[in-house]
Amino acid sequence: MTPRVLLPLCLLLGACAVAPAAEGEGSTQSLIVNGKPSTSTQDATVLLTIGTDGAFCTGALIAPNLVLTARHCVQQVDDAGECAPYTTRIAPSTITVALGAAPTAETIAARGKATFVDSGSDMCGHDVALLQLDRAIEGAKLAPVRLDKVKAGERTTAVGYGDNGFGTPTNGRYQRTSLKIDAVGPISHTYTTKSNEEIRFTVHAGELATGESTCFGDSGGPLFDADGNVIGLTSRGLDEKCVDRPSIFSDTASHAKLITGAAKTAGAELTIAEGSGEPGDETSDPAADDETGDDTGARSNGKKTGSGAAAQANAGCAMSGPARDSGNAVLLAVIALVLVAARRHRSTP
Repeated sequence: MTPRVLLPLCLLLGACAVAPAAEGEGSTQSLIVNGKPSTSTQDATVLLTIGTDGAFCTGALIAPNLVLTARHCVQQVDDAGECAPYTTRIAPSTITVALGAAPTAETIAARGKATFVDSGSDMCGHDVALLQLDRAIEGAKLAPVRLDKVKAGERTTAVGYGDNGFGTPTNGRYQRTSLKIDAVGPISHTYTTKSNEEIRFTVHAGELATGESTCFGDSGGPLFDADGNVIGLTSRGLDEKCVDRPSIFSDTASHAKLITGAAKTAGAELTIAEGSGEPGDETSDPAADDETGDDTGARSNGKKTGSGAAAQANAGCAMSGPARDSGNAVLLAVIALVLVAARRHRSTP
């Protein structure tokens, strides 16, 4: 499987600093895949820059000091196999958060303080993380979280800073609307391409699948339901292709205890979507470095709430940082093309 993180060329050739171009620079093609520009209503969607090598991911600000993102954005994964195992964790202090549809160095608002993940050892069903920030971002738009199970057939919107499926660098934040939930795990599902090729794949417990939508750089980006509630986040694709391929998301319902527990530990208040039913079953228990918190998963409809979970310092994802100039956009395009040939990740893979 291919995580949707954008891994910078410096990982292959040495140190470098790379970032997506500002809005209006670089390519004018749609980002995400066949997407359109994201609006201010989606300003809870933020850009995460990881480490010093220019890697980046997407995330959702769900509390002033708490970001929901993909676990492979805060913890490295081995490339081997469908369900890649997690390896080295990334220091939270090396992860920064930038705001806006066209983020710049000036829009960096905070950096990481701690990360929260569950006890799962590989990506399948466990690609969710919470990043606690070193400060509250006052006045920022926050995304409500839905904790009841999603049903196949629901219409959704995916948002992210990733490329358009052809290695074209981002010029801002984009969305793909009217996405239908094709499968809710655990289930075996078949995707039929435009050329009528049938691709069989597994949607694991704690995961959702849609058709063509996300690409490299969209990892950790929110999947919104029709009411604007976060119901999932971008995890991965099936291979190095994004165009005419399904996207796999981690759902929030299956990770309710992890999410509410992280909020309690971080002292954060979440807005839980009104009308949410009972949270889905946790795919595994929350886990941390030699520390386990209360995981009762308490919540209340339409109100701010939090519940116990354990923090795990260090983790990581890869994409590209805040916008700087159009020259970086050209470099990023080259990087993306090299990475498509060299890795099967969708973080940018």
